[in-house]
Amino acid sequence: MSLFQNHIFHKNIERFIGSTTPILLGFLFLILGALPLKSVALPNLGAVFLTINIFFWSTHQPNSLKPFGIFLLGILADILGYAPIGVGALGLLLLYFLIEIKRRIFIGSDFLVDWISFAIMSSLVNILNWGLVSLLNKHMLSFSSPLIYYMIGVVLYPIIVFFLEKLKNYLNIEH
Repeated sequence: MSLFQNHIFHKNIERFIGSTTPILLGFLFLILGALPLKSVALPNLGAVFLTINIFFWSTHQPNSLKPFGIFLLGILADILGYAPIGVGALGLLLLYFLIEIKRRIFIGSDFLVDWISFAIMSSLVNILNWGLVSLLNKHMLSFSSPLIYYMIGVVLYPIIVFFLEKLKNYLNIEH
């Protein structure tokens, strides 16, 4: 293999890693969240981690996530019991498209802007999901559980993003 071919091969591997990491991490977060860990103190956080993952990669590596991949992760989350089939997928797609619409906010933004944006956008997604599940159940559900998961997501955002940023830098995934 010539030096030129070797360089092209390595670039293709880097591109493949960059394009699959967000989806694979989302899948991993869902599987870890679905493990039958018996803990009253720690609720199932798979959907929370998935939402942070989608937000992070959509804002920091926009070309690495496509709507179809996000849809599949949302359907998997719903199958694992996070919501009725389609609700989680719709919520994650809403998050993705909100980010796409407001893309210019995230170009060169600092952490605080990202964190506040996550808090605002994930609140909209949580309200949408709660409303859809309430409609499907034909009565208004308590908002306490979605509110708790929302607050957990906002609090854990800096920690999860710290590790996602380290992974992104370690894998040398380009913007």
